[in-house]
Amino acid sequence: MKNTLAILFWTLPLFAASQSTHILTINPAGPGGGTAANAQIARFGPFSCGVSGTMILANNGQGSTLGCGSISNDLTGKVALIDRGTCSFAEKVLNAQNKGAKAVVVINNAADTTLINMGPTDPFSKDVVIPSFFVTQSTGNALKTALNAGQQIAIAARPVAEQDPLARTIVWGNLPGQGDFAGGRNGWTVNNIWCINGQTKPKGDLWQWSADAFAPGNCGRGDILSPTRCNGAMAFASNFLDDKGGACGQGLGTGDCPVGQLGELISPVIPLRGQGTSGYTLKFYQSLRQFNSDYFLLWSVNGGATWDTTAINQEFETYEVNTVPYLLVPLSGTTNADSLIVKFLFQGNYYFWVIDDVQILVQEPNNLRITDFYALPANMYTPLSQVEPVGFLADVANIGSQAQAGVRLKMTVQDSTAAVRFQAENALGALASNSLLENQVVPGTFTPNAVGSYKGAYEVISGLTDFDPTDNVRSFTFFVTDSTFAKEDGTNTRTISPDLNNWAANEPPSVAYGNVFYVPRGKGVFPGISSLSSPMPRSLKGVD
Repeated sequence: MKNTLAILFWTLPLFAASQSTHILTINPAGPGGGTAANAQIARFGPFSCGVSGTMILANNGQGSTLGCGSISNDLTGKVALIDRGTCSFAEKVLNAQNKGAKAVVVINNAADTTLINMGPTDPFSKDVVIPSFFVTQSTGNALKTALNAGQQIAIAARPVAEQDPLARTIVWGNLPGQGDFAGGRNGWTVNNIWCINGQTKPKGDLWQWSADAFAPGNCGRGDILSPTRCNGAMAFASNFLDDKGGACGQGLGTGDCPVGQLGELISPVIPLRGQGTSGYTLKFYQSLRQFNSDYFLLWSVNGGATWDTTAINQEFETYEVNTVPYLLVPLSGTTNADSLIVKFLFQGNYYFWVIDDVQILVQEPNNLRITDFYALPANMYTPLSQVEPVGFLADVANIGSQAQAGVRLKMTVQDSTAAVRFQAENALGALASNSLLENQVVPGTFTPNAVGSYKGAYEVISGLTDFDPTDNVRSFTFFVTDSTFAKEDGTNTRTISPDLNNWAANEPPSVAYGNVFYVPRGKGVFPGISSLSSPMPRSLKGVD
């Protein structure tokens, strides 16, 4: 009898929103009414800065509320409610638009609290000119119950406003017309340096004010989740400047400023009046998609005579987009400064960088953090017969204005009963202000010896109270199984296709994807595969 190791194979994940972009206010009171619900706006159609109307349940006259194919009822001037499933999001919205709808709310067909980014994955999305929103199944079912009972539902969608739970002290950028790019640049200037790595000069501004707060082009538009995105943002659309707005991956080098591009977005002189006795921190909202670009922040405390520079966004890999909407950057050398100038420097090689809501904050003295770079096990699921020692390392930063003494990096692994199975520390010692320690190894390794779930947690510790303890710990979960390998747990996944703009007209779309697993003890075992549709392992063809 041969032993089979199952490779658990999930379909490509649909993008899951990190947070809601809009709040739906539902009236009147009653089933589905008198409440506020989270919603996620689609990544096609316009970004809505506020839409309201009477809700109606779309149907095809035969009981279907999927919005696929023809819709029989008149949706003129209404907000259409449609179920998810069968056809694409954009097709549903376009069908409702063609029947006169002013907006669409799509209901999840799975009992899940995750809000999905409805993406522009098919040709229908290009013709959508109305906003659409995604809501959870529980929100949608409450709305349908009320509508089916004959109740009239008025609904309004408004963007989510930012709330800073840490109540940081804002020195500049909290007033209209400072760092919010309301209606234009508001005193910010642009320095257009070069195209094609210095071979040509730009024909126009590389940083452009965008009324819709996103970057033009067909490689993703870069919706930004900033509090004041409704009054505009600044965008550097590298792919649009290179391909003149052609299909993504087509027309390379035909635009007004082919890659590599170099341009600066420069603030006016910002008065500080010495409010930061411990220094300052820059906070800004951003949206980016990386290919091979470089991002820099520069600042000057002497009117531009000299500049400090730091590279940012280095953690993003090719094709990756940011999921955290804002960035905090400590500005070293700004203690007791009377004024400040900041510059965003972009060396563009696809795809885009969008900036909004720039603020200067008083820097807190004690603020350690573990960055987003830390080691994880090779798999989320590993068979017990194939486990290997797991090592641990992480990057630790001091983003406060004061040096920290006695800093320690601790790793703890617990099993499903919360029993500690591994614990070790790296005594890092003193950590200077505004500094980063990379690749700090926790001594020892952990080798699981039983099937079950395990939780690992990195923690950075010092003897002082930390300003923001939420980023002092980074946790993750992994599993040891009887016979299953998997890279993730399959949560919030479904079958999707890549953007059709990746292929020329009439070219059959084709894509392949997969995972790689290392089997350290492979003698006498054979790979099989299972999926959501076929959970029982099947032997792979061609494997003996």
